[in-house]
Amino acid sequence: MGDSFDWRSLKSGTDLRGVASGDKQPITLTVDRARLVGQGFGAWLTQRTDGPIVVAVGYDSRVSGKSLARGVREGLCASGARVLDAGLCTTPAMFEITQHPATHCEGAVMVTASHLPSDRNGFKFIIQTGGLDNAQLDELLQFITDCKSDCCDDISEQIDFLPCYLEGLASVVNAALGENKPLAGLHVVVDAGGGSGGFYEQWLSSLGANTTGSLYLQPDGLFLGHIPNPEDAVAIGALSRAVVAAAADIGVILDADCDRAALVAHDGSALNRERLIALCADMVIRSEPGAAIVTDSVTSPSLTRFIEALGGHHRRWKRGYKNVITAAQRLNADGVSCPLAMETSGHAAFRSNRFLDDGMMLATMLIIQAVLAKRDGARLTDRVATLRKPLEDTEWRIPMQSPQDRQGALVKAREWFTSGGARSTYVVPDGEAEGVRVECVDGNGWFLLRASLHDPQLVWNAQSSEAGGVEKMRGELVSALGL
Repeated sequence: MGDSFDWRSLKSGTDLRGVASGDKQPITLTVDRARLVGQGFGAWLTQRTDGPIVVAVGYDSRVSGKSLARGVREGLCASGARVLDAGLCTTPAMFEITQHPATHCEGAVMVTASHLPSDRNGFKFIIQTGGLDNAQLDELLQFITDCKSDCCDDISEQIDFLPCYLEGLASVVNAALGENKPLAGLHVVVDAGGGSGGFYEQWLSSLGANTTGSLYLQPDGLFLGHIPNPEDAVAIGALSRAVVAAAADIGVILDADCDRAALVAHDGSALNRERLIALCADMVIRSEPGAAIVTDSVTSPSLTRFIEALGGHHRRWKRGYKNVITAAQRLNADGVSCPLAMETSGHAAFRSNRFLDDGMMLATMLIIQAVLAKRDGARLTDRVATLRKPLEDTEWRIPMQSPQDRQGALVKAREWFTSGGARSTYVVPDGEAEGVRVECVDGNGWFLLRASLHDPQLVWNAQSSEAGGVEKMRGELVSALGL
């Protein structure tokens, strides 16, 4: 049998992630293990498709990316797959490579750890219907565990797919704005964070945009500027200052593998998290009145009211980009029109883009809206002016020893906040998809207590529109859990 390593220890949502470089922690991702990953994925795909398969492999800019991708390719070759080497690439492009008629891959592997530090890396697995879900990943992990390591040379074929991917983005821009320098007159600052997406700046420039002031466009496997994370305050701050200094119309920040994005407005304010979802909801509901929008569970009643005021419907679902995408697809299959699935983290998948999780598509569609707004003498921020912002917004992570402890704490919290008495000022809504959601009866605050997707923790997200409201709710939670 193969490596006795506990592969489930690498599971992070629907991806695998681990330590791939450095000397501060034990290395859990090696080239040998990457080879087993490729071999297992090839065997799993062959079994599913009952025939010869073609698989593409790409990687982001991390220092360990090239070597791990080589290991994956070698393992895939050993499994009998025909392998395409996409080189330095993005996760959205690897999604597209499974759809494009010129490649028509049965699957793809992206070597990335998204926004995590440079010493981490991992694997995202893609098939023609999208990213793997939890059950599929569990099945794949069994194939990887059962693999017998077979040596094989890397006999992959090199492919430069990014031009094909950008053609798809260009078609969206041209259809909305015309084909002759459609972005002329718009100033966009791009912050690629040293990840894979620096080419986006040059592409925007080729369509007529002014991109002076852009940051960290060269691939940098150590992320020396800042971690490429659209949620990170340091990263957003760097882009905010650059946008204001350049007097730009808008800024775009991408994560390392470009499946997430956020924006910064002309005044330097962040257009991420709920403001980003609100912008996208406004955009799709303009085109499709009455549409449903699926978001992750960490969203506020204020966002719900905003979407409903537009004439749309807000559906919350479990954290995890694959979870919200699956929920949106299920709604459409049931006859409920749902054009958008989106997480507060900056993951966005549009039905018009086959629900592929694509940060560059997200940024491009909002850049189109920025052009249209500017033509009307308006700003993109005008469209989210009515979204109520909280006075206080906090996340608290509570360490737990085991899944049983996490579940027990959730049960205690639910019982505490539904028991009445002094806590009658709170309500626990029915039918929530994840954890325990508690809302203040007066509408001035809410929180969600849930199990972390990636760590042995409970995560508490809270917002309040009054000073001291978060601490008041935290005090109740401490009492509920006996902390």
